[in-house]
Amino acid sequence: MSHQKENILVFGYFGKRSHIMEGQSVKTRNISRLLQEMGCHVSEFDTESFRYDPLAIGKMLVRLACCDKVCVLPAHGNLKWLVPVIYVLSLVFRYKVYLFTIGGRLHIYLKSMPFHRFFLGRIARIFNETRLLGRNLHELYGYENLTFCPNFKFVDFMPMPHHSAQRLRLVFLARIIMEKGLDVIFAYCDFLMKDQRVDVTIDFYGMIAEKDKDYFLTKVDSYPFVTYKGVAQQQEIPTLLEGYDAMIFPTHYPTEGIPGSVLDAYISGIPVVATNWVYASELIDDGKTGIIVPFDNCIDDFIKACEHLLHYEDELNLMKKMAYEKGKTYRSDYAKAILNDYFKTR
Repeated sequence: MSHQKENILVFGYFGKRSHIMEGQSVKTRNISRLLQEMGCHVSEFDTESFRYDPLAIGKMLVRLACCDKVCVLPAHGNLKWLVPVIYVLSLVFRYKVYLFTIGGRLHIYLKSMPFHRFFLGRIARIFNETRLLGRNLHELYGYENLTFCPNFKFVDFMPMPHHSAQRLRLVFLARIIMEKGLDVIFAYCDFLMKDQRVDVTIDFYGMIAEKDKDYFLTKVDSYPFVTYKGVAQQQEIPTLLEGYDAMIFPTHYPTEGIPGSVLDAYISGIPVVATNWVYASELIDDGKTGIIVPFDNCIDDFIKACEHLLHYEDELNLMKKMAYEKGKTYRSDYAKAILNDYFKTR
């Protein structure tokens, strides 16, 4: 006797109308795609629709009433307002709630949210994308409904490393905003300009935050070895990145979790020079898959790290191999094996 498949609603910011591709929208789309590839019956609700569709609330209620399971991927705003609504309605419509964390500060947000602390311990499952976040949620709030499920990428790619002797090609691939460390990168550019150096190039890819647009473009124009190359499409990122030597990621973001751009670097076989954000050591093996510099006052250490990669070619090439091996644990098959226990098709 055949059974009807469960209806799974993926509820989050897809950014399909604005075509925004950043960490939250990419992860939301990836979870939906993965569940579909697993054979699940999936529908989607894009929270961006609240901005332009006057019927969005009604459509949300219909979707929730018709599903068996809801996979919700909230950033802080949706966590505060929408997730409680989804939980309360789950008591009415009898669906199960599965929360996929974005970033690594859920345990901090919950300190000032007693109602959220209460109900998140009672939903079906919280999928924490870092092991440290899972430990914090368990130790602070006693949560038992936790499963580690790292951020992941869909990829079937074997990089062919390219390296030009005596030249270092660096790449930045993320949202272009001051909080991602633009000041640190341009401080290195000033260091290179002093000696009129031509042995380092830096390319930027990503959407430019409006507030930092003038600053960024003015800076780019002032350095002959720096180029802004627009927004990279997800499917072209692996072949694009394999032509570089290392990714630079001197983030100042306090909410940084497992950035997709670092996973892209590993999958493409290049190491990462990054600041020591809360979860950096979980993602980067210092001296092996990248170099970690201090989170604050890091400019001198960042410059030393980049210069080290330039002058020690054998070490750089070994890092590329180890970065690629590390990237295997952030492929979709790894996440699929984890989620299969919770979203098996019947």
